[in-house]
Amino acid sequence: MNKSRQVVIRNLQRIIEEKGLNQAQLAKELKVSKGFISMLFNGKRNFSQNVLEQLAEVLDVRISDLTKHQSINSSEYVIHVRGKATSGIAKEAISDWIIEMNDFTRLSNSFQEEC
Repeated sequence: MNKSRQVVIRNLQRIIEEKGLNQAQLAKELKVSKGFISMLFNGKRNFSQNVLEQLAEVLDVRISDLTKHQSINSSEYVIHVRGKATSGIAKEAISDWIIEMNDFTRLSNSFQEEC
């Protein structure tokens, strides 16, 4: 599964949880089958532009809320990684954290420079 699809799935899961919905309710709102929603969440179906537009409308969010990579938004979080990551999942997770921390640091630094 590609990273873009993973980002949309994570954002969609977060948004429906925040809205107090589940996959069955989302399917009903979209007028699609529960199986279709399940395939989206499992990465077996792609998120077409049309599907993203429908999701955004039903969930009352922008498409960018579904597609943007969420980053850490507080300087209170510091991640220390020691030792080696042996599994592919652990390596990928650590790599994602490092990217997020680097992005957060760059944004934080540029914001501080502007102020």
